[in-house]
Amino acid sequence: MVDTTKALYDWMVGQSSITDTLGVFAGQPAVFEERIPPGHEITDPVVIIDAPNQDNRSDTSTHIYRDIIIRIRVYARTQTTTGATGTSALHLASETIANALHNARIPVAGAKLTGCKVSGPIKAPTESPSLGGRLITTRWYIQE
Repeated sequence: MVDTTKALYDWMVGQSSITDTLGVFAGQPAVFEERIPPGHEITDPVVIIDAPNQDNRSDTSTHIYRDIIIRIRVYARTQTTTGATGTSALHLASETIANALHNARIPVAGAKLTGCKVSGPIKAPTESPSLGGRLITTRWYIQE
């Protein structure tokens, strides 16, 4: 079984260029799989790695090939209680992640990542007017 979410999480928390742009949760970089822990208040940028929303398989007699799409969401507080706004931390974190993914060599247990395409960051909707969001989409080509 290929766990691309775990592979992406492990790679991301090991990249100081990325973690230096993020907030902290429980002493670790604020990178989460699928959801933010209950009660965590977003101030500095946080990352949510969604489960793949596409996983197309093609089998040959010797290999399994997968075409997988994974979304990465980045959120940060962009409006303070005084009404001041700013997206510089959100912009820096999301651009750093997208740029790092372009040439990344991400180890995937039980498989080989043979290619990665990156789209974004683009604006992601939020439920709170004080939060800003960005969406990065990655398309992984994997050979098992």
